[in-house]
Amino acid sequence: MGEQIYKITPPEKTENYILSIRLRNDGCYFAISDPTTNNSYKGQNIVFPPTGNTPLQSIEEAVYNQPVLLKTFRKTYIILQSPRFTLIPQSIEPEADKLNIYYDFCFPDHTDKILCNEWQRNQLYNLFGVNKDIYAFLKRTFDNPLFLHQLTPLCEYFYKRSKVGNNSKMYIHLQKKWIDIACFNKKGLLFANSFEYGDIHDAAYYLKTGYLKAPLHFQFCMGCAGGISATIDDLVFMKQTLERVVPGSTWSAFGVGKGAMEIMYAAIAAGGNIRVGMEDNVVYKKGQLAESNMQLIARARRVIEEFGYEVATPDEARQILGLKK
Repeated sequence: MGEQIYKITPPEKTENYILSIRLRNDGCYFAISDPTTNNSYKGQNIVFPPTGNTPLQSIEEAVYNQPVLLKTFRKTYIILQSPRFTLIPQSIEPEADKLNIYYDFCFPDHTDKILCNEWQRNQLYNLFGVNKDIYAFLKRTFDNPLFLHQLTPLCEYFYKRSKVGNNSKMYIHLQKKWIDIACFNKKGLLFANSFEYGDIHDAAYYLKTGYLKAPLHFQFCMGCAGGISATIDDLVFMKQTLERVVPGSTWSAFGVGKGAMEIMYAAIAAGGNIRVGMEDNVVYKKGQLAESNMQLIARARRVIEEFGYEVATPDEARQILGLKK
């Protein structure tokens, strides 16, 4: 598996303990806690490696590589990080056969399993979606797991904190490439949102407000688990969006794993820049591992020249990117 930040030393018997698993696009985090003593064992963070696996395959690998997760627990919470959610007031009863109506209105193209959390303190329901195959795997693997959207425990915690003092409050939960925001006044929740940050439209906003200065350079990382796929169609979409939203910017692209070659050829043909190297792809061709970074770079240079382009010198690259020595 990928990077493991914390090592966990679980108890031998887990029947009286609580297992919490938080799933995000690029990995997962799990922790075991004792509800009777409030003692928490240090959790473990697992980053999904860029192997070309589907999100389901990455989650399966993470679970099966950690035998402690397959033990019996008193309770199991699965917390999902997802921008695909919508809040509706409790005055609208979300009957099971009507959940699709509300969710479809916000996400008409979805194929998700729709779930619902009740926010009783704020008199709201949170409808959110999860990939059906991932849901089925988690449901059959763990004993009666409780699925929570990431905002559900956060807003419960923030609600309690908001009752201290008389001022309105805004809470921000910042993670790598993800942000959760919740605003409260004395009556309760005013606003809540959870989303990934760092896309083209965000850059356009900061350009307009003066925090960034033109010209901008964008790096398209394609093919990572939970991210945009490494296909020509998606590369064309990114290029067209960039030209429409932030015209005059330069861009580069690379594909992770099996999409590396396709994205390299497509980016060169589309007039973009490329990134190559063994961090993104360790295979030179099907069935043959790359010998070195130099082997991958030499092929990239050859392809660029066959397209009628030239490889920029270090000084030319600095000039294109607006960098100084």
